[in-house]
Amino acid sequence: MESDKKNKTNDIHFVFLKDIEKPYENTFAVPKNLIKKIISPAYKIGPSILSKAQDISEIKFPGSKSLTNRALLMAALGKGTVKLQGVLDAEDTHIMLKALVDLKACEILDKSGDTITIKGNEGTLQPPSNPIYTGI
Repeated sequence: MESDKKNKTNDIHFVFLKDIEKPYENTFAVPKNLIKKIISPAYKIGPSILSKAQDISEIKFPGSKSLTNRALLMAALGKGTVKLQGVLDAEDTHIMLKALVDLKACEILDKSGDTITIKGNEGTLQPPSNPIYTGI
């Protein structure tokens, strides 16, 4: 959002498409600060969430395949227990989680609805006993 040097306003302009390569003539402007308020707190990890006094770090984010897989990878490679809320229930998410477990990168402690609690193994990986399915 900050890289567009031509945009001198405080707005982000969205272009909607009628069809492939056929945009509507008008754009839809949204103030940058509004976008940041809506998006950032949903998956930002900061001191208020990761407290040294807690045994479990809790991370809440919107249901997104990309964000879910990134969060799973970070939690698995980290140290300690992480509770992820807003995990998207998608095939890619299941494939990623199974691969991480097969590599012994993490242990699933609890899985309920859109919440999963995993214990990361500090980046320690072990060869799997079977080939890892990647969805391809």
